[in-house]
Amino acid sequence: MIKINLLEKKSKLEIFFSYFNFFILEVFILIIVIIGIISTMVLINKNLNFQNSIITAEIDSLNGFLRPLQKRNAEIIKSYRDIDDILNKINVVLKIKDRVSIYYKLLMELEKSTPDDCWISNLDFNAKENIVQLKVNALRTSSVNIFVNNLTMNDLFSNVRLQRVSSETQKEFDVNAFLINFSVKEGV
Repeated sequence: MIKINLLEKKSKLEIFFSYFNFFILEVFILIIVIIGIISTMVLINKNLNFQNSIITAEIDSLNGFLRPLQKRNAEIIKSYRDIDDILNKINVVLKIKDRVSIYYKLLMELEKSTPDDCWISNLDFNAKENIVQLKVNALRTSSVNIFVNNLTMNDLFSNVRLQRVSSETQKEFDVNAFLINFSVKEGV
């Protein structure tokens, strides 16, 4: 059997150009792919930059809303502090009022218990121990007993003790001076 090559024989130069054309085609395709990748990256970068600018604009807009809210929040916190200060001052005033009402009640009860011919020349009140010491003058000796009994019968006072009684003459009158100690009951 005889084989006949009907294909024409190509020269080495033709073979080289055919391979070169194929190589150029591959390089051309590679350049197109690289250009496609670069253009895709540029488009993605532009899109990301656009989204970044939108986000930045939104952040600026939200910060525009946030700043007045932060100022208002600071004002509210300051108002709460002012309210706390005012409440503390009110509590101090109420405590002082309670203490004053104790003194007022003490003086009113002493006035009710004092007979007409007696007068208090000295009053010492120890608020820590709730002890009162009175120096009282009276024209009659019986007024001393009446005063001590009135104090004993009063619900505000306890432990009433007559400490000392003395008599002296002042401007033609006999004046009885006496010293009384008693406690003020708690919770009054």
